[in-house]
Amino acid sequence: MILDCPLPRRRDGKLNLVHVSARLEGDGRLHVKSVARQGSHLLNAIAEANAIAMVPTAMASTRDKK
Repeated sequence: MILDCPLPRRRDGKLNLVHVSARLEGDGRLHVKSVARQGSHLLNAIAEANAIAMVPTAMASTRDKK
């Protein structure tokens, strides 16, 4: 599985569930990216998702690293 973008997560000690879009690419691997969820477009973003990623609290995204 290839993560095409950082997954958002909270530093709250809980398992985070993130709506994602997963697709099989020409390289034979599953590529995953999060779907944008903002304001009134939340329902549309959830409709575009075809999977849910489980992001444990110990897994840091590139945005969390300083």
